[in-house]
Amino acid sequence: MDWIELRERVLTLPTLEKKLQHLKELIFESKSGIEALLKAYEKNRGTVDRLRGESFSGFLFKLVGRYEDKLDKEQRAEIDAKLEYDRAVNHLEHLIEESHELESRIAELKEDEKSYTNELTSRRKRLFNVLSDADIAEYGKIETTYAELISQRTEVLEAQTVADRAEAAANSALSSLKSAQTWATIDAFSKGGFISHMAKYSHIDDAEMDCYDLHHYLGELRDELADVHGLDVSCLSGIRQISSTQRAVDLWFDNIFTDLAVRDKIIGNADEVEFALKSVRNVQVALKKKYQELGVRLDKNRKDEETFLITKNF
Repeated sequence: MDWIELRERVLTLPTLEKKLQHLKELIFESKSGIEALLKAYEKNRGTVDRLRGESFSGFLFKLVGRYEDKLDKEQRAEIDAKLEYDRAVNHLEHLIEESHELESRIAELKEDEKSYTNELTSRRKRLFNVLSDADIAEYGKIETTYAELISQRTEVLEAQTVADRAEAAANSALSSLKSAQTWATIDAFSKGGFISHMAKYSHIDDAEMDCYDLHHYLGELRDELADVHGLDVSCLSGIRQISSTQRAVDLWFDNIFTDLAVRDKIIGNADEVEFALKSVRNVQVALKKKYQELGVRLDKNRKDEETFLITKNF
């Protein structure tokens, strides 16, 4: 690895360490939120076990199957808690995975930093022995600009990674929603019964997990873009989930009106995911343009440094 490449890698460290610290804070908050949710149901051991251990469809079928009449307020609250718990756990898992990846990257960079610091100290001694104070100040400005540009480019690269993950989650969600829509149509018009219900909600489960991922990545992308100047993040929209009440009504009363309502909700969610996907792709284009712009500025900075080093007599 040459000197220039080593310097670029090491200069990404402050940005990545700042991001890691933010992730640790989010992990702490997320764990606290999950613990608070479980604590609210700790008096009912069965409820806590169901929150932790089942898919949403399995959870819902067992819950609804215990009652001979419509769900009461307590049971609807339990359904809402399951949705909230699954979303929170998904978010926490992503945060932990991202923090582990980042810790590994930082550990590697720390080793590079040792080599870089030794080389930098040696070069500075040689340089400062022959340059005037004015020359040292000029060179310092070039180096400061370089570090700032590397930091900005690192932010762009991190945002690009998150945008790519959001795009993948959106595409997966659309595929699951398309399958759910097909089964919802069968359920509404041919009365497929329990099997079609299970197939429909199995695909909705898959879509919801993808939407949980997408929610997470959109939120993370907003955070990343906040550090990238000149990008409009207003186009990133949230995605509503299929409501727990509508799911329960669809299963319990099983008629064409509620079946069609759920089918319409699936179609609506697919439209929202499509919109979010379009927004993410717009951001990807903007990030690519920003990366290219920073590349031009870095090239100029390197030429300024080269010109400085060449024109000075030392």
